[in-house]
Amino acid sequence: MNAWRRVPSRMARPPRLLRLFPASWRDRYGEEVADLLQRSPQPVRDRIDLTRSLPGEHMLALAERRELMRWLPATAAVLVALGVGGAFWATLRLEDGWVEIPGHWWSTLAVLPGVLGLGLAAVAVAVTASRTRARRREH
Repeated sequence: MNAWRRVPSRMARPPRLLRLFPASWRDRYGEEVADLLQRSPQPVRDRIDLTRSLPGEHMLALAERRELMRWLPATAAVLVALGVGGAFWATLRLEDGWVEIPGHWWSTLAVLPGVLGLGLAAVAVAVTASRTRARRREH
């Protein structure tokens, strides 16, 4: 059920900022936060604070998706291994070794999976940290 349909007409649409939050967060807090934003004596500061909380809320939403968290670390590890293998392969074919990798499109592509894997690993660590913080808050 769309809770926004029950809101008085002057608030018939949620603030655009709230649309950036995960659906589970909006369902739980959306009406309350919209009301607080409308009545706030410092709306700019409150919107900045909400914007600062966006990444953490998305990490928590990811942490709630257990099936994603099962394969994310393994996928990151495989991609890093492919990137390391690609770097080794490219280094053998370059005259000056690994320092030439950024200068050749084919060697950059060989290393790209490793970069993506490191990014996924960073997301996995951030999601795990968010999950740990959420558990601490509950207890």
